[in-house]
Amino acid sequence: MIQHGLVSEMFMEREMGGGDLIVNKNITDYPETTAITFNYLKALHGYEARISMIWKLLAEAFNKKEFDVLDYNFVENGHIISWLIDRQIEWQNGEDVNLSEVYRALLEAGEFTSQEKNMFEYGNIEERLWAIFLLITNPDLDI
Repeated sequence: MIQHGLVSEMFMEREMGGGDLIVNKNITDYPETTAITFNYLKALHGYEARISMIWKLLAEAFNKKEFDVLDYNFVENGHIISWLIDRQIEWQNGEDVNLSEVYRALLEAGEFTSQEKNMFEYGNIEERLWAIFLLITNPDLDI
């Protein structure tokens, strides 16, 4: 369900320099970007989405086939996937996950063009990551 109360307050705080986007699976007040991205990725992947597919899911969340310079073999075998699995387990247990921290970790793990970095920054990447976490946890969700 897309609502504007809690999420509006969260994003208003972030716009004013209030910090990171921290969410958990129990929050049902989704921003529009999260809802649209979730439904798009759900149509593409349904029950097949896994955290190990993060690079593919993230590219598709931005309507890209793949990232321009990212070495998929390197990042899929790196420590980032193990770290993301830990975040996914926390998420599934109802714990808070800092999506801004996830974004920073992904930026550090992979190589991206300046155009892709701008796309992330201006394209609400944390909200798209929220959609990815939701899809992996509950593809039956109706947003």
